[in-house]
Amino acid sequence: MKFFGLKILATALKKARHMSTLSGHKFKIGAVIVRKGRILSSGCNQAFKTHTYINDHGEDFNKTVHAEICAIFRLKNRELLRGSTIVVYREKKDGSFARARPCPMCFELIRKYGIKKMQYTTDAGIEEEYVA
Repeated sequence: MKFFGLKILATALKKARHMSTLSGHKFKIGAVIVRKGRILSSGCNQAFKTHTYINDHGEDFNKTVHAEICAIFRLKNRELLRGSTIVVYREKKDGSFARARPCPMCFELIRKYGIKKMQYTTDAGIEEEYVA
């Protein structure tokens, strides 16, 4: 697999790892969006305890905002997403990588905004996928 510059990947992974530590969710996931060697945005998965919809629907409502969605919507100029790469990070309690492939909902949002590549941790290391 051809990853973008190893130095940039290392920086993005370090930032995504840091973002994962900020998550209050039991599965701590961080995401970073990179374009032309610059980190544009970052985010972590978050679980909200209060929201109008949650108040109406109780515990049946999934209150989690995924790290990828958080990173995408934190960027004010979403035109910058076109042609970018998203790096998603998750680790196990022992510090080894864990699977962090974006879910179908996040994948569709990634595609919608023109992000061209996903790099994410797996149990075996880092995978890369091009978004069609």
